[in-house]
Amino acid sequence: MGSGVLGIGLLAALITVLAITFSTPVKLAFALGGVALLIPTMWLKDPKAYWLFLLILSIPFDISKYMTTWIASPGTLVNLYGMPASGTITLELYLTDVILAAMVLPWLVGICLKRESLYFPKIGYVFLLYLAWSLFVSLINAQSLYLSIIELCRETLYFLSFVYLINNVSTRPQFRSIVVAVFLGLIIGAGSVILFFEEGIGTDQVAFVSLHDTAPKADKTEAAGARTSDVTNLTLNGKTLGEGARIKRSQGIFRHPAIAASLCGTTLPLALAYLLAASSNRSRIVFLSIIALGLAGLVLTFSRAGLIGLMAGLIFVFVAAGWSGLVSRRLLEFGAIALVLVTAFCVPLLGRYLNTRPQTFYMRFDLFEAALQGYWQHPILGVGLNNGTIAMKAGKQELREQGIPMSKEESADNQYLVVLTEVGPLGFCLFFAFFGKIVMIALRAMRDAPSDLKPLLVGIVGGLVALATQNLSDDVLAGHAISAMLWLFAALIIVIARRIQAKKQTSPAAVMPLSSRPDLRRPHAALG
Repeated sequence: MGSGVLGIGLLAALITVLAITFSTPVKLAFALGGVALLIPTMWLKDPKAYWLFLLILSIPFDISKYMTTWIASPGTLVNLYGMPASGTITLELYLTDVILAAMVLPWLVGICLKRESLYFPKIGYVFLLYLAWSLFVSLINAQSLYLSIIELCRETLYFLSFVYLINNVSTRPQFRSIVVAVFLGLIIGAGSVILFFEEGIGTDQVAFVSLHDTAPKADKTEAAGARTSDVTNLTLNGKTLGEGARIKRSQGIFRHPAIAASLCGTTLPLALAYLLAASSNRSRIVFLSIIALGLAGLVLTFSRAGLIGLMAGLIFVFVAAGWSGLVSRRLLEFGAIALVLVTAFCVPLLGRYLNTRPQTFYMRFDLFEAALQGYWQHPILGVGLNNGTIAMKAGKQELREQGIPMSKEESADNQYLVVLTEVGPLGFCLFFAFFGKIVMIALRAMRDAPSDLKPLLVGIVGGLVALATQNLSDDVLAGHAISAMLWLFAALIIVIARRIQAKKQTSPAAVMPLSSRPDLRRPHAALG
């Protein structure tokens, strides 16, 4: 007994010494914070709802650790190949991954012990085919197989989170915790954009200009004071970059302003759906405040694609709210009139807003041209997963020789063109068939969704519409937060559709024998 206590004491002392020696204050703080997060699990009635809340809340926090720098330096890869459209230049361990691992491992153990069940939707096989095809193409054509493999690992991890969520989200408290976490994440993300804008922290002072080969170095004092679009024009290689080139763009806690804008764009339609379905003035005030904060955050990113995507998402929410029966026709008409009036009032401001940074608008067409030249290198198979920016190298060089300024690191800025270039037409069809099918499932389930889940379903599809629209001139899936939200929304659609299907199968009409069912073709049959 005494030797056992002595052994435990020595082991504890050894662990303490190692922790003090090899750990930094930041690591120790995270470790203590992780232990503190475990404490509420002991007395909560539904611990899974609590962990789902933590998982979703961690999505906007772009905290990660590079895990494979010993294989290849991320900076060297960017210099050689440019920044991939996915943003994946090394295997990163995100805060979300840590929480997900803590949830998935016990679930997998339960499956192995036959204590937990595993549901795998048929549509999931489409994405597995996409992953297999991406690996095949990358092994054949990828100039950097390393970039392909780490992106394949990242997409596999997102798919694992999708499978976990569709198997472990079932109760109303769990749905409620997810919705609260999504809105809280929006508040934190949009709030950080507003705060950082005011403080001048982490802002893109000279938008896109610093990425060019011969970018002019603007005066820091002048750039710091440039808070509006009416600033002095910049010139590059003898060409005027246009009004708004020095506009101050805030990115908040995210890696790029477009990612912050996309988080607002994918979440605000959800807030609008809950606002339309709200039954009390208190709820309406809460959701109106969330929408106002999210709009302010999106505007300060100066992402025109994000704003246009949000407008598409909000329009869809209004249409779907009336079609699905979420709101009455009278309320829908009142909301539509209010939206038209607000839009008409903001038209002058909207026109000026969309006219900011015109040089980046025209630069995208040059990027599209370079991306298409990269696509034609391997039009059938593709150039390999995560290798789209590499394939643009020759096209960019030709544009530079024509006197067109072109960034070495910039990707295609079009998610559809990126996927087509990297995995070819077959991979393109598999990838978007997967998400397109999930959207179709949501549309079919929208009318039959229960009243407490209908605003969630309407808002999710509205967010996906906003994301799909923004991806026409952005590749915002490069942000971990946006990719994680995309897979979260896809999983929730499957979960809600399964609930509806189960309810139909257990309804009295479904289990009633055929002989005892009334003949609905005869109006008086039900009356005897």
